[in-house]
Amino acid sequence: MENNGKWNNIPDEEDVVRLQIRCELEKLISSGKIYQMKSNEVALEILSTFKESDDGKIGKTCEIVLRHYLTPSSKRLGISPNNVWYGDLKKLKADGKYCKIEIKTACGELQKISNSDIMMYCPVVDFNIPLELQFFTIPRNDFLQIMNKENYSGTGQVIRTKRSTNNTIVKSFQSFWCETRLSASKKLANYIWDSCYNFPVVREWLQDME
Repeated sequence: MENNGKWNNIPDEEDVVRLQIRCELEKLISSGKIYQMKSNEVALEILSTFKESDDGKIGKTCEIVLRHYLTPSSKRLGISPNNVWYGDLKKLKADGKYCKIEIKTACGELQKISNSDIMMYCPVVDFNIPLELQFFTIPRNDFLQIMNKENYSGTGQVIRTKRSTNNTIVKSFQSFWCETRLSASKKLANYIWDSCYNFPVVREWLQDME
């Protein structure tokens, strides 16, 4: 806000969503309710703050909740005071070094892989199951191998490239079969799931770090 009492910028829809999420998180934390809930229950509370038309609501919700699971002492779950979505998520390892973590779901944009040490990825989220039992913890180089067409025996591409709203080139998995994408490739879905099952889920990964 400027000295004359006027806003520098008019809040857009994204700003409003961020504020709603922060308010919801602060209520859950201040009441202590969040510490009595399973991660999928927290996710459902947060998911309700998004518009039905928001295509990224599941990915954003899962990132917020997993951030809390990984860093429960955080009071904002990764949302900064000025409403910027998230900074880098880091987790201290047993050797005293930090690893950078990127959290993704389904066909979400994969542009930050090169800056991450670990990808926490879930092909299809089920909000009946705690998130830490669904997201696979995959080292960056292994995730890049999953993305590599040479390791996929099916037809078509594993990765699609598109131009984002800010005019940058981003990558994501090609659409693959699930209950809401019945016409997409089952072979690609099987390939992605089979690849993920070679790695521990978040809870197992954290236990191994202790």
